[in-house]
Amino acid sequence: MGTQVQAEENLQQFRLRAARAVWVVAFVLAVGLWAIGSLELMGLPPASCVEIPCDPVELSAQDIAVIKELGLPEGPIRTFWSLTNTGIALVFFAIAIIVFWRATGAWLGLAASFTLVYLGAAFFTGSDDALWQARPNLRWLLAVVYAWGYIALMLFFFYFPDGKSVPRLKRLPWVVPPLILLIAPFTINATRSEALAVTVFLGSMGAGIAAQIHRYRHVSGPSQRQQTKWVVFGLMGVVLVMVIWVFTGIALPPDQSTPERIYALLFIRLVVVILVSLLPLSIAFSILRYRLFDIDFILNRALVYGTLTASTMVLYVFIVGYLGSLFQARGRSLIAFLATGLVAILFQPLRERLQRTVNRLMYGERDEPYTVLSRLGRRLETALTP
Repeated sequence: MGTQVQAEENLQQFRLRAARAVWVVAFVLAVGLWAIGSLELMGLPPASCVEIPCDPVELSAQDIAVIKELGLPEGPIRTFWSLTNTGIALVFFAIAIIVFWRATGAWLGLAASFTLVYLGAAFFTGSDDALWQARPNLRWLLAVVYAWGYIALMLFFFYFPDGKSVPRLKRLPWVVPPLILLIAPFTINATRSEALAVTVFLGSMGAGIAAQIHRYRHVSGPSQRQQTKWVVFGLMGVVLVMVIWVFTGIALPPDQSTPERIYALLFIRLVVVILVSLLPLSIAFSILRYRLFDIDFILNRALVYGTLTASTMVLYVFIVGYLGSLFQARGRSLIAFLATGLVAILFQPLRERLQRTVNRLMYGERDEPYTVLSRLGRRLETALTP
């Protein structure tokens, strides 16, 4: 019996060492392709938004023209954009290495760390698109990185936080891995906006999220739920980036560049870098050090102020767009002033309403636990005072 247990442990250790070796090869390949793509991206001129829609938070040819008209330093501003792109990827890579180094005995740690590599090399930079266009001979290697990254991402979704399948879904280990391996080779097509590939990719992502919700509600213990909350906190930063992206595209379209858009982009760029960096940091905390901070308090505030920010942005865009269409863009400054005033008036009532809603969602109370306990303490003190 002892010999059999020892043999199983040796086999498990061998598999883990082999997985770590594959991780190293995949990491070198992904970062190498990202570096080549980043160099290609730096050499590309800013996109013109006349024929092809531009990314709202990237510098366009029209933006560069306005920067020159304003007398702003074009070179440093473009360098700042390149450095932020590089900085986001390096944050993902650095945290991936830390997770890989610390989570030495868990295969899920390897999946989580390469998920970070995948996101940093392909999702939050334009280096993969630049590489796809400039180096057709390397497309197959890029497809390999996407396939490995997709496998890691799906394993993370279905098996986080303990690396075990859900007891009620007994067929999960027999269904999920084959499906992941079957879909993985086609993930590169999803990035090229092919309808079927995008549908399959988003569908598998939705299934992974549904599995996490089921695990959180019916399987996870208290500590595992805390780990899940950390990941949710990081994902909220990404969702807020998407809201900012949409808001910028509507309020400050890149094909209608103005001085206001240029100054706003400089601020938005910093905000986007900070919010995107929350995702790798939160995943690292969830795996390694999730007990360091009170995530309930942090998540509560993030939900309130994240939703509040998104709501005020949507309200502002709706008011300006609706009134602007009514008055056919006449008195645009007055409309923007009125919208700002209305948002300022509604800010505090909206914040209080959101705070109550989030408290009920998280605690089942209209108040936070801290407020409830404080009120209870005062009542007890009054009752015991002679």
